[in-house]
Amino acid sequence: MPRQNRSRKNNGQKTNNINQRQRSNRAEIDSRSKFTVYMYESEQAQIEKWVKLRENIETGGDLFGLWIDHHTAVVQFVLGPGEKCRRTTVSFYQDIEYLREAGSYLTHQHGLCNIGQWHSHHRLSLTRPSGGDENTVWGNMPNLGLNRYIVFIATINGYGKSTKVSINPYLFEMNQRGACLPVESGIMKVLKGENSPFRSNKVIDNFMRNGGENYPDQKETVDIANQSSNKKKRPTLYTSKLEVWLKKKYEIIFTPGIAIDSIVT
Repeated sequence: MPRQNRSRKNNGQKTNNINQRQRSNRAEIDSRSKFTVYMYESEQAQIEKWVKLRENIETGGDLFGLWIDHHTAVVQFVLGPGEKCRRTTVSFYQDIEYLREAGSYLTHQHGLCNIGQWHSHHRLSLTRPSGGDENTVWGNMPNLGLNRYIVFIATINGYGKSTKVSINPYLFEMNQRGACLPVESGIMKVLKGENSPFRSNKVIDNFMRNGGENYPDQKETVDIANQSSNKKKRPTLYTSKLEVWLKKKYEIIFTPGIAIDSIVT
């Protein structure tokens, strides 16, 4: 066969292979179920509290919980910034030592996984991850052995008593071939009036305040379940509505101090 014909044939095969991969990726994207995050109101309030403390500069932390399927996650505990974190108006770098110690404790002692991170874009009017954010996440995921990762972007609107913090969840996901799928905006479902049992655990609270920046005093610790005077005071540990729902649908039980063996991955 003449060299020119072989070249045309090879080019045609390459084009077909590329088209097949593109069709496969499009089909994979179309088949993705909607990304959903469940979170206790106490954890939402913690993020809002930290963001309001830094209205004109970035702040952030990490998300601990579990995946109950490939596109559904539960945030059980939100970690704030460490004392040695670094930040500018357009960047935030977590205190690695604080994250390592806190993450090891939450993982080995309480069965939680580091499923993502959160940071603020304060008043930048940027509700999604920036290009730099995306490059950082995509670059770190293979090194950490992860194929999916959550990023919360928090923004601030209004001033004074009208100040409002919005939290926007995003999913970073790689397919089985290691290709990066488009970053997906998700739905956040907050369980109103509910405390995370991990937030209510004083042992965990005491461990986290060691090395944490702006960690609230015990009297200031967010306690959503008891903020209303019309509600009866609950014991520190209780079975929440979210736990009941998860147990019924996924046969998952998670209690502070007990490792989780039935996580769906």
